[in-house]
Formats: sequence, structure tokens, C-alpha cells
Amino acid sequence: MHNKPATLVILSVFLFAFIYILLVNIAAFELSPDSLDSFGKYTQIPLAVIPLIGAFFGLQSSSKWGFTKSLVGKATLFLSLSMLAWGGGMICWLAYIFILGIDNVPYPSMGDFVFIFIQPFSYVGVYMLGRVIGVRYGLRTQSGKLLLFLIPIVTGLLSYFLLYQVARGGNIGEAENFGQTFFN
Repeated sequence: MHNKPATLVILSVFLFAFIYILLVNIAAFELSPDSLDSFGKYTQIPLAVIPLIGAFFGLQSSSKWGFTKSLVGKATLFLSLSMLAWGGGMICWLAYIFILGIDNVPYPSMGDFVFIFIQPFSYVGVYMLGRVIGVRYGLRTQSGKLLLFLIPIVTGLLSYFLLYQVARGGNIGEAENFGQTFFN
């Protein structure tokens, strides 16, 4: 192991998550349905902690690669920012639940406005990572270019079909405000 402190932290996080999940499952068997609902709020905490820890180590790694001075630094930076957005959105969500005492978080919440940054940061990070590992060589062939064009179209059509036609029965519904319309 080259970086012993980082390895210990990562192993500690996984051990914490495993024990946390184990305890949640053990406790779930002994709780009434009403207490189980309130207990379920605590299962959201690792969904904020783990990405924030990952973002911290990713930003550290990115700084070693010179942040935006190298492709690896850029890829690591943007993927870390994506994890930071995920953790930040979950922190907003948890603030509604634990600090403000709101069990039914409004839609859209501040968390939704933070979550929206996950995808652009991920796209840029994966694009930069692709440049690092030599994806451009796969795009030299006609079939590689065709796949690059067809995969997003097929994914978009499949998402439309599953999310709009199947899940919502062809009806998005009427949103109450602009935020709900935007996020729907």
C-alpha cells in the first residue's frame, strides 16, 4: 500500500458504513412501523458523509496533479466536485429533516438545486478521464464515431419511454410552480 493513511481512512469509512447498515437492519426488526419511519431518517446520513469524504480525497489527489494543469488533475477535480455536489445536496436534505424538523421535504428543495450540479461535473470529469486513457483513438474508426452518436440518442429515447410513458403513464402532470416544472 503506497498511501497508508488514505487506505486506513477508506477502510474505516467502509467499515463504518458496513456496521451502520448492519445496525440499521438489526434495529429495523425490533421497531414498530411508526418508529421505523422516524428511524429511517438516520439511514440518510451515510449518503452525505461518504461522498463528502470521497470529494475531500479527490480534491487532495487533484491538487497533487496540479488541478487544471493536467488532464488527470482536471478529471479528478470535476469528479470530486460531482461528489461534493452529491454530499452538499444530501446535507441540504438532512438540514430540512434534522435542523428544521420538516419530515416532508418540499419539492423542489435547496438540495435539488445543489444536486443539479452532479451531472455537468460528472460529464466533464468523465470526458477528461476519457482523454487521459485514450478514448480519442477509439473515435478514429467509423464504427467508434457512430457509437458516440447513437448511444446518447438510444439512451435518451429509452429514458423518455421509461420515465414518461411507463412510470407516469404518458402524463407529466401539472406542477404547482416553476421549480417543479423545471425538475420534472
